[in-house]
Amino acid sequence: MSLQRIHLHLSKESLAYGRQLARQKKTSISKLVEGFFLTGRRQVQSGKSFSERWAGKVTLRIPEKSDRRGTRLTKTARTE
Repeated sequence: MSLQRIHLHLSKESLAYGRQLARQKKTSISKLVEGFFLTGRRQVQSGKSFSERWAGKVTLRIPEKSDRRGTRLTKTARTE
């Protein structure tokens, strides 16, 4: 694969975050940008799994009237 040079215009905050992320992942900003293009933004943004990112952020509402299926789901899915 032949490497090509490109120029990007980024805000100071974006560049600082990119440098920090590159350090954490022990890679270069170029590799992060390449990863963004090849695998998609979500893969580059977070090293955490979906369940780790959403843990504790979703709550189930309790239905007002009795719903056998919904009640069973609420009991099995409740982690409290």
